[in-house]
Amino acid sequence: MDQKQEKQIQEYLCRPARYANVDGVTEMTAGLTWFGFAMVAWVPSLVSKRSVWPVVVSWVLLYVWFAVLHFGSKAFKKRVTYPRTGFVSYPPAQRRRTRTVAFFVAMAVSAALGFLAVRKHLQLLQPALLIGPCMTLSYYWLARPILPWKWAILALMAAGAVGLVFLPGGSRTQASVGLVFYGAMYVVAGLITLALYLRHSQPAEQVAE
Repeated sequence: MDQKQEKQIQEYLCRPARYANVDGVTEMTAGLTWFGFAMVAWVPSLVSKRSVWPVVVSWVLLYVWFAVLHFGSKAFKKRVTYPRTGFVSYPPAQRRRTRTVAFFVAMAVSAALGFLAVRKHLQLLQPALLIGPCMTLSYYWLARPILPWKWAILALMAAGAVGLVFLPGGSRTQASVGLVFYGAMYVVAGLITLALYLRHSQPAEQVAE
């Protein structure tokens, strides 16, 4: 097998990862997900702390929000993305699947530690120390391919990670502001990606049978 054939095969194998966020939907979905977590922390603060119903309602709303994002993103890709770019999906290799599972496990553990810190079970652990780096790394993971302008987004996220540490108001304020800030950054990055995608792609022409 010559070098040209190897390069072509490698291009085919990388195509699903490249297409996954070609329209910015992955970034926007992640950003709106962070807004959902911020909502869970915000709703109970509006009412009496003795009542458990606001907490139950906020989590129900969170799951409904996740369902809307999940099915909404699929509908958008089906109606807008696939007619322009097409659909590419290959079964993931075992190594890639293991790496993906490990990544989400690490994110879940970080989120759990941040939650415990907000609840003051871990007095010495600052949520901002977890939120900023995790959000920045997850953006690098989700926003591929990393175009030149996305490095500016990453720089802003890294700067935000430092700023959260010095934000006054305590751990709860840092966590809430961090989720809103990074959610907004993800959504803005996704909208830019979507605008560029729509500008440089057109729906495929319908061929008469």
